[in-house]
Amino acid sequence: MSEVIRLTPKLAVRRSENYEHYMFYCLACKEAPPYCTQQPNDHPKWSFNGDMEKPTFSPSLFLIRSLKDYEGCGPRCHLFIRDGKIEYQGDCEHALAGQTVDMVEFPEGYGT
Repeated sequence: MSEVIRLTPKLAVRRSENYEHYMFYCLACKEAPPYCTQQPNDHPKWSFNGDMEKPTFSPSLFLIRSLKDYEGCGPRCHLFIRDGKIEYQGDCEHALAGQTVDMVEFPEGYGT
């Protein structure tokens, strides 16, 4: 079992022997989806520029959820993180579709 480590107020990581997942807080979805930069076998992997203050991950992150209510976030969220900014793509199904916003700090007590 691995624990979540806060690297900065806006970026966290969960590491184990076989994987490394970087997490940020998504304002639209009100959760912390992972960018998986290390995984076993042929699972998808994202690149990370190593900058803890202005991270860039590539390629985009495309999340599809069940149809249950996610407090304003539709079942689809598609984004890039570039230079510490979240670029919500136009095909998102929430109010931030098509907007670019600064990454935000995790809410107090989130993930504890």
